[in-house]
Amino acid sequence: MYFKKAILFYVLIGSLVFGQHYFNRVVGNRVSNYSAESIAMGGVGFINNSTASVSITNPAFLMKNKGFQIDANFYNMFMSEYRSFPAIDGFENTFSDLTYVYNSNTNSLSNIGLMYVGENIGFSASTGPFISTDYTYIEEIRNSDDELEGYYQFETSGTINCNSFGLGIALDKNVYIGFSVNKLENDTLKLIRDDLAENQEYNSWGESKKEFISISALIKLSQNTEFAFGFEEDTRFEYINFNIKMDETVNLPEFVYNSEIAFSELYKPSYFRFGFKHTANQLKKHSISLEYEKADYSKYEIDSFKLLDTETFSVGVEYLLYNFPPLRVGLTHKTSPFRDDLSTTIFSTGTGWNYHSASLDIGCRYWSVSYPYPDIFSSDTDQSNPFSLDTVKENNLELVISLQVRI
Repeated sequence: MYFKKAILFYVLIGSLVFGQHYFNRVVGNRVSNYSAESIAMGGVGFINNSTASVSITNPAFLMKNKGFQIDANFYNMFMSEYRSFPAIDGFENTFSDLTYVYNSNTNSLSNIGLMYVGENIGFSASTGPFISTDYTYIEEIRNSDDELEGYYQFETSGTINCNSFGLGIALDKNVYIGFSVNKLENDTLKLIRDDLAENQEYNSWGESKKEFISISALIKLSQNTEFAFGFEEDTRFEYINFNIKMDETVNLPEFVYNSEIAFSELYKPSYFRFGFKHTANQLKKHSISLEYEKADYSKYEIDSFKLLDTETFSVGVEYLLYNFPPLRVGLTHKTSPFRDDLSTTIFSTGTGWNYHSASLDIGCRYWSVSYPYPDIFSSDTDQSNPFSLDTVKENNLELVISLQVRI
């Protein structure tokens, strides 16, 4: 075994990850800066997040709060994955998709934060997971008599935490600006691949190269309308990984399983964000929000393959029901850094309750994605899938609960 230097990247877009969790070690699943309210309204955590975690994306938004606040976000992700390939139906003598692998993954994470906002200045501190690389793949192996011989296994695990410190300033009653410093914490990332013939397991102590900063501004265009824009710097995280190349048949990353292990640098791209929110004059709880996010991936490459910038568009509505909690719904559209035809549409909903100085919000969202991908554990002796090309279908459900207490 020998080592060589490799430059990779990770795609961090909230917890969307384009719905392709097999790439969590390549592209990373960003799970930070989301509150239940922002999830419910389809956003990217920029214009509808009143918890301290907003300092990572929009520190100016801190000035929308007043006084001292403690908050926590509880994030739960549920993913089911089906892998199939075309096969001949012996009874109907037709082609049909044969599902040969089903896997489900769950992930529960939480973050906590606090803030103090005075008349013209506010401070915040938050800590919690920033990137999750958790993914588990298990495939049954049976002989010609349908007897179980064992399991193929591929697993990645490890969570990279982030400590964020934000500062918000009110230039006047209609203009807020903000700045935050965000530090990724070193952590151990685990990688396992077992094909029965060989069990490969690696524990890599990742090291963060530097902090990254975020800046933003929020402007009240009128009493009921506000506009915000912000920038989040790129950064990197170094660790050990299998070599990665781009599969030319599907234009997606592929692990190279051999004795060659790479020292890799995972890059977090920079983000540009814009947000707009309007509240109706008649009932102050009726509101509509629009958000746009662009991630700069085009300067990064995998195996000489230049990536595409990604764009996220979201719209969210909050509607006040008489004598009931508000109804929140949202819709998000996200493009892929790999292929133009792998965009994702996400549906979201949620609600919230206020009781004295405390508030509880619930938000959830769902999306599915389907894409072709080579068989992870292809075999020369198994000709049931002669092209070794699968159809991967994923269903994703996220549930976020946010609790805020104002003192």
